Amino acid sequence: MGANVNNERRILQLFLSKGLYLQEDIEQLKEELKGFRDFVVVIHRNPDGDALGAGLAWTEYLKGLNHSVQLISPSEYPASYHWLAGLDDIIVYDLDKERVKKIIDKADVVFCLDFNALDRIDHIGKMVIEMDKRAVLIDHHIDPEPFAEIVFSDPEASSTCELIFEIIRDLGHLERLTSEMLIALYTGITTDTGSFRHSTNARVYRIMAELKEMGLDDNAAQEKIYNCLTEKQLRLLGHCLANRMEILKE
Repeated sequence: MGANVNNERRILQLFLSKGLYLQEDIEQLKEELKGFRDFVVVIHRNPDGDALGAGLAWTEYLKGLNHSVQLISPSEYPASYHWLAGLDDIIVYDLDKERVKKIIDKADVVFCLDFNALDRIDHIGKMVIEMDKRAVLIDHHIDPEPFAEIVFSDPEASSTCELIFEIIRDLGHLERLTSEMLIALYTGITTDTGSFRHSTNARVYRIMAELKEMGLDDNAAQEKIYNCLTEKQLRLLGHCLANRMEILKE
C-alpha cells in the first residue's frame, strides 16, 4: 500500500514547523469526495470522547455530501456518552463481526480516526490490509504507522476533533456543521484537553471561538459530558471515595 512513500511523507509532516498536514492531502481528499462513494469510518477500540466525537461528526459530514457511510467501532462505547446524536447507528465489531466484514468489503475508502496504528482496531485492521482498502488517516497521536494513502497527522493538535474541524474548514464546508456536529466536535476537544487544562494552545481557543460563533451551546454540552453519570457510576465513585481512598498527609 505504498509503505515507503507513505513513510517519507509521514516524516516530512512531522518536521513541518506549523503544518497541520500536506496541502496535497486536501486536494486528494477532494477527489475522494467526488461522486457517490461507499465510505467506512473506523474509530479505535474502547472509544473515548474524542474518537466518538470525531467519528460522529465526520460520518454526518460525509452523509451530508450524499455518500453512503457507516461508522464502526471495534468494541462498545461508554454508556456515559449515550446522549450523543448518532451513537445508536454505530456498528460494533465485537457484536456483529460478519456484518462489519461485509461493510468493509463493499467500501471504497476506510477513514481511520483517532488512532495511529492498525492494532488499535484489532481484527478490523487486518481486514483493511487483506482487502487492500484505500485508507485515509486523521489523527493527532505521535509516530503514525504508514498504512494510509492520505494522511492528516498533527501531534500538536489537541484532539482528532480539532483536525476534523480544520479539514472541513479547509474543504470550504463549515456551513455544513449542524448543532449535533458542533457538540460532537466540542466533546472530543474538551475531553482530550481535560476541560482545557492541558494540551491547549492559541489554535484550540480560536477553534472554540468559531464553534461558539456557529451556535455551539457549550454550557449544555458540559452538563451532558460531566454531569450525566449513571447510578452505577455514581455508586462506584462513592464507594471508592468512602472505602478505598487513601490520604497521604505528607
